[in-house]
Amino acid sequence: MKRFAWLVGFCALALCGCGPMQMPMPVRLDDENQKQIDEAWNKALTPIDHFDHQAMLDAFLISHAYQVGVDKLSFHSEKMTATGLVVMEIHFDRSLPAEDRFEVRIYDAALKLLRLEAYSRQEIEREYRELFVDCTTLEQAERDGSATPEQSKRLAALKARMEAVEAVFPKDEPKKEDRKVKAVNNRA
Repeated sequence: MKRFAWLVGFCALALCGCGPMQMPMPVRLDDENQKQIDEAWNKALTPIDHFDHQAMLDAFLISHAYQVGVDKLSFHSEKMTATGLVVMEIHFDRSLPAEDRFEVRIYDAALKLLRLEAYSRQEIEREYRELFVDCTTLEQAERDGSATPEQSKRLAALKARMEAVEAVFPKDEPKKEDRKVKAVNNRA
């Protein structure tokens, strides 16, 4: 029971407003939250076998400790397309905030680089805020009738950006029923 109570505390602390990656960049914590995460890690690993195999996996799945408050994070993913290979990488180092970046490289079939796009943390956070935070705020202003003409114009522009992406990529939010079926199938 003591172990479970500690796990719940660790999870609540680690989540402190952050969930799984919502954008291609981990959250940078303020000093106080970073200190709490560091203390949680020390508790989790003292003694080294504090958590058994299952409990350790539970801790990572529930707390997102694999990404929240880490010192360095590298993420590499690849997607084969008709054009060639798309390689996406996230680079994060807590001690070098100015070097945080998300890179997308597109190679042809012979692995010749066709395109490279690099995005800074500032650019990612600005665009995320516009597309998800500002858009929601502007939609609320539209619904309650308080939107100015400039706000309505900005909302229309943001929605057009989203619709352009959704016309190509399916929404990434599976239906609740689909998630349940997938979870049951994965257990079998």
